[in-house]
Formats: sequence, structure tokens, C-alpha cells
Amino acid sequence: MNQTVGKGRGMVSWLSGALIGAMLLGATPVAAAGASHAERYVALGDSISSGYGLEYETEKFTQQVANENHLSLTSLAQNGETSGTLLERLGDPEVASAVAQADVITITVGGNDLLNALYGYLAEEYDENHTDTPTTEEEMKSALMGGDASTLAFALGAVRGFSNSEQEQTALSQFASNLTQVVGQIQAENPGVWVVLANQYNPYSYLVKELSKFPLIGAGARSISQAFEVGVRGLNAAIASVGEQMGCTVVDVYAAFEDAQENPCNADLSAAMELNLDFHPNAYGHSLIAQVVTAAANTQMETGARTVSGQTTQLTQRAHGEFPPVWAMLAGGAGVTALAAVAWLGTRRRGK
Repeated sequence: MNQTVGKGRGMVSWLSGALIGAMLLGATPVAAAGASHAERYVALGDSISSGYGLEYETEKFTQQVANENHLSLTSLAQNGETSGTLLERLGDPEVASAVAQADVITITVGGNDLLNALYGYLAEEYDENHTDTPTTEEEMKSALMGGDASTLAFALGAVRGFSNSEQEQTALSQFASNLTQVVGQIQAENPGVWVVLANQYNPYSYLVKELSKFPLIGAGARSISQAFEVGVRGLNAAIASVGEQMGCTVVDVYAAFEDAQENPCNADLSAAMELNLDFHPNAYGHSLIAQVVTAAANTQMETGARTVSGQTTQLTQRAHGEFPPVWAMLAGGAGVTALAAVAWLGTRRRGK
């Protein structure tokens, strides 16, 4: 039975939860290897887990979780991580050793898989129309991230076709396969470990509320937010499916950000009326992620089960049968700001 993971602040022993889960799964209790082994927490994933853009190490959700629950943190997250590169890195001796000794592992991954597929799609589309000046996937990425006007204009016209492209379908399928293998390999290496997958959030939903008093800018932000909303639901459906299939926890970061009391992301409007579309969570956002992960630990101890968020299950049901424009399904990977800028430019042009 799926159970909802709440967002309470109560702190309980991670070790107790891990031991109960291990016993119910028929695994050898991890405490048998000694007290130091029972306190190990490994963070895997992309720029969300690495804490991109934060000023202090202690602001990272991974460090907050470790500090609040008296865990020894080993962070192996890196900017730009995809499900494929994460799967490859599990074969690295350092990563494999950390995974084998961990009591709990958190994973944030997915956005970069789709983003890279989009760069490849746009490069191919560009080459078909510019045979005299062909480009590469990496050059397309650099141009978009650098804000090149002509490349952004091209992307505006071509991006809609990505949702029906072979690149999109391949990326979706490969992501689900890779994530399943990632979790499976971790569980095979360490049967008693508790694996926690963080679902994705809409980085612009709070910004839309803040910009409601600026009609033109607000309309642009709302358009971007709506596109991300559909995309995030699709990505969360895949994460929830893997979580349920593999028997690991999916924590509901999405709901935590939707209920946020202040802006949980870097996206904002400056005093000079410049719109910042950086999707990464700020320090407050990281504190929310830390809260839902710790709340999952509470549930883990109370039920002895590896739970999947009920809210995530509801998102899966609402998104069932939908394959939305995947160019918007980019929360959770580096470089989203460039693509959001493409959408923003489109709203400005339509407003003229």
C-alpha cells in the first residue's frame, strides 16, 4: 500500500528506520558491521544534490539532512549528471565502495537526460536548414546557454517538434531504463540500503504569484510555468513508476515547493525588472527538500516500509496517457535557464 510522505520537522533515528526496513526485507542488519557503518549517507545525482549556486556548504539539502540526523555524508553528486552517467559512475571503485557501505542514498536525476536530447534534436533540425553552416550538439548547447539571439530565434520555431521526435522518445525510454538499473545495481551491491528518489518541482509556480501585479511579465512567466507544470508531471510519473517497481521511496519535493511560504527557487524579478529564470532551488528550497527527506525517514521508522509518496501517485494518475512537450520537462538538470529564455522570448514576441 502506498503511503503519503509528510513534511513534518520531527527528527528520528535514521538508523532505526534502516534497521527495520532491512529486517522486513530479510536483509542482514547493517548495524552488524559496526556503529560507524550505520551512520553513512551517500548523495548521488545532479546539480540539485551538489548544491549549485548556494553560498554555503551547510545550505545544501544533503548537508542539512546529514547534520539534523547525525549522519556522515559522502556527496558524490556532480553538475550535469544524467541517469546514464550515474549508471556508469556506479562502476567507479570510489562510488561503488561508498554505495556498498551506505545506510541511506538519495538521488536527484532526470532533467539533463531530456535537455541533452533536446540539444541533439535542435542541432539536427538546424543542419537540415543550414547545410552551409552545420552545427554540433555541443555548439547548440553553448549558443543557447550564451543567449545567442539567432539561435534562440531558430529554437523558437523548431522546439515544438521535439515532443514527437525520436530523440524525445529515446530519452524517455532510456531514462526509465537507466534509473531502474541504477536502483537495481545499488540494491544488488547493498541489499539493506534505503534508496530515496526525489521527484521534481515546478521552479516557476511561486514566481507567477509574485509577478501577478506585472501583467506582461506575469503572462510570460505564467506561460513558462504552465509548460513546466505539464513536463514536471510527466517526469514525476516516470520517477514514481521506477520507485514503485523497485521498492524504494519517492519523496514529494513537488508538493513541498507548491506549498512554500516564500520563493524556493532562484528565479525572480530584479529591481531593474530583469527576469531571472534560474530554476535551481535557493537555500530555502534546499531546506524544504531536507524536510521531506527527513519526514520520509520518520515514516520509514514508523511503518518499516519503503514508501512511495501518495501525492506522487496522484500526479502519476493525472498524467497517465500524456506525453507532453518534453522540451519543458527540464527541471532537475543544468541549463534549463536557456530553454526557459526561449519560451520567454516567444511570449514577448506574441505580445507585440
